Amino acid sequence: MEQLYRVKPTYLLSTYINYENVISGLSIGAGVFDILGQNYQFIQAHRSFTDALPGSTREYMIRLRYKFSFND
Repeated sequence: MEQLYRVKPTYLLSTYINYENVISGLSIGAGVFDILGQNYQFIQAHRSFTDALPGSTREYMIRLRYKFSFND
């Protein structure tokens, strides 16, 4: 018989900011995911022979987007 065990809660904090129309049609965004560095895990919801699967670590993101206008 398998043992049940408790897992501590994980608090994920992420943020993303976006600035639209820096120049006509250009947008800039930046974000950070898992700011607190929780190193969360995906707990198996069924009987399995594997432990919890690791989640991603802190992630940084920068995004540039340009919207082309094809109007005459």
